[in-house]
Amino acid sequence: MVSYLETVLRDGGVAAENIAKLPNGETVGMLVRVPGSDRNAKPILFSAHMDVVDARPEDWKRDPYRKAAISTGAGPSTTRPASLP
Repeated sequence: MVSYLETVLRDGGVAAENIAKLPNGETVGMLVRVPGSDRNAKPILFSAHMDVVDARPEDWKRDPYRKAAISTGAGPSTTRPASLP
């Protein structure tokens, strides 16, 4: 996932020096800086997660693919959509 996101960011114009990969055990986090054009403007922080969890129906009490399960699965406050291009 990190390699994919790095490629998307680079293809979108983010310089390599503005992409930091942060290894942490079996996972890798990312810190990405996208400079703005107005140095007087306040910065904006976007935060997201990019983990993946298997959704094998036999491991769940409820069908993980049912619409209601999707909206309540990992919690409606999950930020996964924010990390998708």
